[in-house]
Amino acid sequence: MSSPGCVEHPAPFAITVSSFVSVSLEPRLISWCIQHGSSSYSLWMASQNFSVSVLAADQAALCEHYARKGRHAIADDDRFQTTLAGNPAVRDACATFDARNVATHEAGDHTIIVAEVVDFDAAPDRPALIYHQGVTRAST
Repeated sequence: MSSPGCVEHPAPFAITVSSFVSVSLEPRLISWCIQHGSSSYSLWMASQNFSVSVLAADQAALCEHYARKGRHAIADDDRFQTTLAGNPAVRDACATFDARNVATHEAGDHTIIVAEVVDFDAAPDRPALIYHQGVTRAST
């Protein structure tokens, strides 16, 4: 998942999440959660637009890199490109959603971010990276 710069952090940044879900088809809404203690929490709360990249099976290293605390800057990472909506997104991902925040909801030690999909692109021939029981692997 990646976001354009915001007031507090002018450079693009990214984070790996495992809580991404579809919420609604009409309107097209998606959701994901971020822990209040995340080192990039304030960056995400200040961002209004972002992209979600569904990673391909061969992108496990990218997933693991952006899952680490403090590893969020993507300025010099050539594995990212800019979408038509102007958001950074992972090159060669299975799918990319450009979205804009429409609501946040506090839920325990996390904030649920709900966003409207404004653009979508997919590469259905690329197998997805799956995260299950603490392990990343290719989908079948």
